[in-house]
Amino acid sequence: MPNRRLRTFLSELIYQPTWTSFLPPIQRGDEVEQMRLILGALAAMSGPPPDPLTTIIAYLGLSSYFFHKNDFHRGQEFWTLASDTVLKHDLDLALTVPIVENETTTYSLHPLTDASELRSAFSNLIFLALDVELVLAVPPIIKPRLLDQFDLLMDTQVVNNADLNFARAKSIRMLSQSRRVTAAWDAGKAQRQSPGAPWFESYWKLIERLNAHIGSLNHTHLRISFLDAHTAELTVKLCLIVAIAALADLHGIFAPSHAESSRRYRDTVVEIVSISSTFTVDDCRYLDPILSLSWAIATKRILENQVVYDNQQSIIAAIRACNLNLQQMLPYVPDFECISHPVPPLQYQNVFYSAGHNR
Repeated sequence: MPNRRLRTFLSELIYQPTWTSFLPPIQRGDEVEQMRLILGALAAMSGPPPDPLTTIIAYLGLSSYFFHKNDFHRGQEFWTLASDTVLKHDLDLALTVPIVENETTTYSLHPLTDASELRSAFSNLIFLALDVELVLAVPPIIKPRLLDQFDLLMDTQVVNNADLNFARAKSIRMLSQSRRVTAAWDAGKAQRQSPGAPWFESYWKLIERLNAHIGSLNHTHLRISFLDAHTAELTVKLCLIVAIAALADLHGIFAPSHAESSRRYRDTVVEIVSISSTFTVDDCRYLDPILSLSWAIATKRILENQVVYDNQQSIIAAIRACNLNLQQMLPYVPDFECISHPVPPLQYQNVFYSAGHNR
C-alpha cells in the first residue's frame, strides 16, 4: 500500500484527519480491533512499512486518543514514540528547509505537499507536548532540540492553506512563553529586583508577535467561515483564545498600575468572552482542556482583585458557563477559578534579570 494511501487509512482508523488533529470521541467503534489494525500497519504486517511521516501521524493520533480517554501514560507512550521517530530521522532538521508553496493554489485546509504535511505533523507533536505540560502541570516531556527547531519555524508564512496544527502550536508556544515572561517578572518582584533590558526586550517582542499571530488567525477565521468546515472553525477559535490569553497575560502585568495596559487587558478578556460564548455544549467535544487554563490566565488579575471593571461580574459568569460545558465533554478540565497557574522551571524565572535570557 503506498504511503499516502496508508497514511489516509491510518488516519481514518483513528478518526483524526491528519491536517487538523481534533481529539476523537471517547467511545467510537471497537478499540481493540482498531488498535490491532493500526499497530499491524505500523509493523508492516500487511504490507511494506510506513514511511516516518506516516508513522508519526499514526502515533500522534493514538496519543491524542488516549489523552482524550484520560489515559495519560498510554498517551505519553505514543507521543514519545512519535518524538523518537522525528529525532531518529532528523525530520525536525528537514523542516529548516523553506517550503515552497504555490500562491495560486486554491485555499485549502489540507497540507498541500509532503513537506507541509511534515510541518503540520511536527506542529501537532509540539502542541500535544506543551498542552500536557501546561494543562497537567507536569515536567516537560519534549526535548529542547525540538522546541528550538519549532521556534525557527514560528515566523513561517503559510500562504495557501490554514495549517491548523501549525496555528495551534504557535498559539500554545506563545502562551508558554508569556508564562515564562510573567513568572520572571513575579520572581523579580518578590525579590525586589527591577527587570533588566533583556526582560523588556522579550516582553515587547512577544507582544508584537502575538498581535501579528492574532491578526493572521482572524484572517484565517474569516476565510474558513465561508467554508463548510465547522470543526476547523472551532479550532481557529481555540487558537485565538489561547493567543489572546497570552496577550492578556502580558498586559495584565502592568494593568493594576498603568491605564493603557489596563484598558488593553480588559479588551483582551472581553474578546475571549465574545469568542468563548459562541461554543455550544456539543462543540466542546472538539475543543481542548487548554481553554480552561487560558481562561484562568486571562482572568487572573480580575479574580485576584488587582483590577476592577464595571462589567467584570458578567465576564466571570460567562466564562464560568463555558467552563461548565467544557467539563461535560473533556477530561482534565478543572474549575478555571481554582487553577493554580503553572510556574515554569526555576531556571527560567530569574533569567531575564541577568545578562542573557532564555526563550
